[in-house]
Amino acid sequence: MKKFFVISVAAFVAAGITSCEYDDSGLWNEIRDHDNRIAHLESLCDRMNTNISSLQTIVSAMQENDYVTSIIPVSSGGQTIGYTICFSKSGDITIYHGKDGVNGTNGQDGHTPVIGVRQDPDGIYYWTLDGEWLLDEDGNRIKANGTDGAEGEAGQPGADGTVPQLKIESGYWFVSYNGGSSWTRLDKATGEDGKDGSDGDSMFSDVTYDDEFVYFVLADNETSLTVPRKTADFELRFADGGSILGCSPGETISVSYTLAYGDDNTKVAVMPYGGWAAKVEKTDNTSGNIIVTAPDPVKDGEIIVLASDGKGKMTMKKLVCEEGVISIVTKSYVTDCNATTIEVELTTNRIYTVSIPDDAKSWISVADIRTKATVRNDVVSLDIAANIGSSTRTATVSLVNSAGEVLDAVSVSQTGATIADNEIWYLSSDGNIVKPFTSYSFVNSSGDIYTYYTSSIHDKINNPIVSNVYENGKGVLVFEKDVTEIEKDAFNWRENLSEITLPSIVKSIGNFAFQLCDGLPGIIIPDGVTSIGFCAFNECTGLAEINIPSSVTSIGEYAFEDCVSLKEIAIPGSVKTLGSCAFRDCSGLEKITIQEGVTALDSAVFQGCSSLAEITIPGTMKTFGSSVFYNCSSLTEITIPKSVTSIGYGAFYNCTSLKEIVIPENVTSLGWDAFRNCSSLESLYCRPIVPPSCDFKPSYPTLTYFCIPMNTTVYVPTESVEQYKSAYGWSDFASQIVGYDFSE
Repeated sequence: MKKFFVISVAAFVAAGITSCEYDDSGLWNEIRDHDNRIAHLESLCDRMNTNISSLQTIVSAMQENDYVTSIIPVSSGGQTIGYTICFSKSGDITIYHGKDGVNGTNGQDGHTPVIGVRQDPDGIYYWTLDGEWLLDEDGNRIKANGTDGAEGEAGQPGADGTVPQLKIESGYWFVSYNGGSSWTRLDKATGEDGKDGSDGDSMFSDVTYDDEFVYFVLADNETSLTVPRKTADFELRFADGGSILGCSPGETISVSYTLAYGDDNTKVAVMPYGGWAAKVEKTDNTSGNIIVTAPDPVKDGEIIVLASDGKGKMTMKKLVCEEGVISIVTKSYVTDCNATTIEVELTTNRIYTVSIPDDAKSWISVADIRTKATVRNDVVSLDIAANIGSSTRTATVSLVNSAGEVLDAVSVSQTGATIADNEIWYLSSDGNIVKPFTSYSFVNSSGDIYTYYTSSIHDKINNPIVSNVYENGKGVLVFEKDVTEIEKDAFNWRENLSEITLPSIVKSIGNFAFQLCDGLPGIIIPDGVTSIGFCAFNECTGLAEINIPSSVTSIGEYAFEDCVSLKEIAIPGSVKTLGSCAFRDCSGLEKITIQEGVTALDSAVFQGCSSLAEITIPGTMKTFGSSVFYNCSSLTEITIPKSVTSIGYGAFYNCTSLKEIVIPENVTSLGWDAFRNCSSLESLYCRPIVPPSCDFKPSYPTLTYFCIPMNTTVYVPTESVEQYKSAYGWSDFASQIVGYDFSE
């Protein structure tokens, strides 16, 4: 209608264009005025529908004994045009009002329908239209709130409660009382000259309130709806809403409570019945715990909890006590490798928590517990992370009581991933893709900027990345060809890398491949890898476990340096080259197992492993490099196998917990400072018949620096005592050398 009107006017203007003196400003002003009035009416219609819905909420609140918790004014242009009303149970509503009747003026020839409610002598509120009952197609009055409808219970909204809807179409008001399925035309919405009442909506003429009530006055200025306000009422609540307790014989549980508006005068007391015991442990004026102990055997009982504000107000709640039951519907779940959610259904009246084993917390977490406060059907939702490893993983998730006793449990099993030879799978800590390394820049002390570029896996011409996508809880890197090596710097400094699985055909891990991947807690190196490069896992501070397969023949220098979270490491016998500083400053490393086949420990391999307390060295070992156990301050004992022939300088420097050590008979040389600062070393048993040569410190070629603490007794073969006392280096400690019969 509006569009047709505009077109007609435009045609009229075109027809009169022959008169150059024609003034069409008045006509265009009328058009603009018409458009503005339509826009105002549409806005008015939106407000009216909002008010109609709000009006039904008010009626429902009255019938359901709901109350208002807060009133927030709605302002426009510095004036209050309505209020947001917050109810305790019915949610929030917004109403717009025409205060004192100054708003909502009806336009000449244009009538704004007045929607309202009125209470019948039967106690039910019905909708009204312009003061008359709003009737349906069968002539029946329409309830504003269904108290006995087909879908409602007594005192609850039912299917018979209908919310009218208004709209403006073709210049007329229309009303629907069946959810918009059909519309009835009312009066004309717009007049030629009249005003539109855009400042109000002719539904609420006023809203006032005091400390106890909120008063909604309808447009007829006769109907007033009154809803109580929530003031500082004294109230006792159980924090989890619980009112039914289930316990095992003799079990003690805690039920937390809160007191609305409690103060120094409030007191809480309990009265248990049926053999149950209870006491109050107050946390503060508004909260605490009811400690309940079940009898043995359990029988039904109850606990009356009384709270007084000390000013004459008292409130009471009852805890129903009975024997605890819990029953899980399905106790075993198997999922594929993708991320998913398991919903564990159970029936219980118990208070419980969900216990996940420590070694499964990385892939199982509690998403939600949907529960009620009675004998109930709960659903415990467990989020299962994607499994990008090749092995199936399992865990037992338990439901435990407050004492940590297992009430029931489910087993969760997740199959491993099958990774193609041209893929790498990974997880990221932030859910974003992990981008392979390209380059990095640094600034030197002079302020010069340097950029370092690498030939990483991502930009090798012969095997480019086809895609890198993160979805379904995991990232997948797809390459054009099979991945046989993780090249230099491939994932260097990828801090958001939290897990990675390599294809089984990988043969080598290049220099710096995973350096500074702080968020990587572990990695499975595929069987078949033969070399781990220089600084490959250097400063992976979160790396707590790693396997080194028996196919590995070389571990590069600094490969695992500063992996401070590593607790245990096994070095397979296949390793022929164990580079210097390979595990230096792994301060959390407690146990090292070196398998048969390894022949040499290079310099500083385990230097700074300050937590190292246990180490196994194979009979194939021949040489200990310099500073190999430097600063291993927790090492109390070590067995050096007979196969060892030389011990480098500073080998046991600062091993302050080492109490005794045996140098086997085949050792021919000891480096300078080999036992320096071994402050707890009481006994040094030196089995060689011929005193091992003592190396000198290179910077002082004329002096020996073979140091033994002054409190150390040096035991040597009885027949070699004088030879030791006169030998180079050993002679400096002649007074500490005594004979010993090693044949006993």
